[in-house]
Amino acid sequence: MFSFTIAVLVVSATSVIQSLFGVGVLLFGTPWLLLIGLDFIPALQFLLPVSVSISVLQLVGDAEHVEKGMISKLGLLALPAIAITLWMASTYRPPLDLVVAAIVAWVALKDRVGWIGRSLEALLRYERTYIAFMGAVHGASNLGGGLLTAWVYGKGLHGRAARGTVAACYLLFALVQLATLAVGPASWQPTLAQNALLTLVAATVFLLTDRLLFARVNAAQFRKGLEVLLLATSVLLVARSVL
Repeated sequence: MFSFTIAVLVVSATSVIQSLFGVGVLLFGTPWLLLIGLDFIPALQFLLPVSVSISVLQLVGDAEHVEKGMISKLGLLALPAIAITLWMASTYRPPLDLVVAAIVAWVALKDRVGWIGRSLEALLRYERTYIAFMGAVHGASNLGGGLLTAWVYGKGLHGRAARGTVAACYLLFALVQLATLAVGPASWQPTLAQNALLTLVAATVFLLTDRLLFARVNAAQFRKGLEVLLLATSVLLVARSVL
């Protein structure tokens, strides 16, 4: 059964992860909200305003470092794919738990399992196809963040350029998703107060983590922990779907 208190805890935890790695609120927040009883579209309605606020905060100091050529390609190829697949998901409401579980596991294992990593590298060689595929995955599952970061870092971007470009892409993702939901058939479930509270909590946690923890965290060890957490999340989603 869904609990808004647990949703606040989920947003707080994923905001810490997002501050440290650039992704987290959607990549972890989506499957975790599914686990506590939300359907896919309501989960988006809770998380997308949070994602917008954090992306804006990330861009405050990094906007001048954004790789504008990548943003142009994203707008041409990924954003239409997001709108189409999200509209289909909101209209036909397919059971997406197993799809989300598979993508979560794939993201967790892409650096550990050879054939998964090689398949990603092969797809990256066909950039236009990759970008459109990324958009379709994100629209259908809200989990395109793993593909996005692989694309950005595969272009050789690091530091502020990588963080700013990822934030700009995520902001565009979320705005297109919100626009698609606004014209779609699904009613908006969260109240204005709930969305406002989650956004405030996320922004506060993000800023505190960025200031107090970012420089102190062992990124390699933390990333291993995230991979384990992603796999555990995938297993729980599968169990929830079949039991």
